[in-house]
Amino acid sequence: MLPELPPEEDRPGVPIAPPLLFVLPILASLALEWFVPTSFVRGEFRWILGAVIVVAGVALNIGGFVTQKRAGTDPIPFNPTTRIVAHGVYRFSRNPMYLGFALCTFRLAILVDSAWMLLAVPIGLVFVDLIVIMRETISQAQVRRGISQLQRPCPALALAFTAPTGDPAYRH
Repeated sequence: MLPELPPEEDRPGVPIAPPLLFVLPILASLALEWFVPTSFVRGEFRWILGAVIVVAGVALNIGGFVTQKRAGTDPIPFNPTTRIVAHGVYRFSRNPMYLGFALCTFRLAILVDSAWMLLAVPIGLVFVDLIVIMRETISQAQVRRGISQLQRPCPALALAFTAPTGDPAYRH
């Protein structure tokens, strides 16, 4: 028997899986690279830099996922948020897993030596911001449960991933 789905207002309203928002610009950059080849990093430095960046990106993704699971909420953006996580890697960024995706995309650009793919990083971040973050909603029930953790300052590492300023529940 399938578990009962939560009411629609308790769902985040995310229309697409966030990693796919990086895949689309990556594919576009590969097509551009096919027609207009570019290069920006050569030699062993490319592999060393790529290894450091992929470790950071994977660490953010795993750290964010594990922190949310341990806090008792589901890290999958299609499912309802049952708790707001404000510890672990979430002390430094509101969305460390999205930053991890960006770092992995950057690492891929270094690995394939494509200046075009460097553009996939900011484009992917803008897509995530416009399509996922701006559409994520917090239900009135969640607001009533108390989300005071979001009203604390968030360090600069949050980058573009601060919540919409118009919603008082998202104040930081």
